[in-house]
Amino acid sequence: MNSAAPDRERQPQAVGGGNVDRPAAKARLRAACRGGLRLALGSALLLGLCPGLVAAEGLSLSNDHAGGNLLKADQAFRLVAAERQGQSLRISWDIAPGYYLYRKRISVQVLAPAGARLGAPELPKGEVVHDEYQGSAEIYHGSLQAALRWPADSAPPRRLRVGYQGCAEAGVCYPPQSRQIDVIDLPQ
Repeated sequence: MNSAAPDRERQPQAVGGGNVDRPAAKARLRAACRGGLRLALGSALLLGLCPGLVAAEGLSLSNDHAGGNLLKADQAFRLVAAERQGQSLRISWDIAPGYYLYRKRISVQVLAPAGARLGAPELPKGEVVHDEYQGSAEIYHGSLQAALRWPADSAPPRRLRVGYQGCAEAGVCYPPQSRQIDVIDLPQ
């Protein structure tokens, strides 16, 4: 494909050869990707997959996407630490420039010890934006710290499952992420 050719002259190839009916393909792709995945309408089809999924794995998109490459999810949304000090726990992310996390997609679950419980994450106020698929959404840029507490009758958490989802400002969202992380004890 000639990267210098205007978008209107490009014809994505269907898997197995042949041209794709571009408007119909975009409509099908948009419908298939509504479950939390956003994409720039100019992104090319690659192997018949959602460009957001392809990009989230660190593969290159066509020149329809400014910049051509996206970071892998772990680079875009780096889960830094889960630190416990006294009765409080702090989970931190470093969010790469040009990326953001959704507030309503952040979740925390205790994996160990059995029976341990946590309260809901306390999050700072984020930036409110209107998102085509999420509606009104609160997002975070740069860095994020979530504070959590656990009931006095519960054992302190030692291992967590942290869920989150974010997007590149270029118009591509990553699938929901889930990571297991050990809690680090800080001196009091």
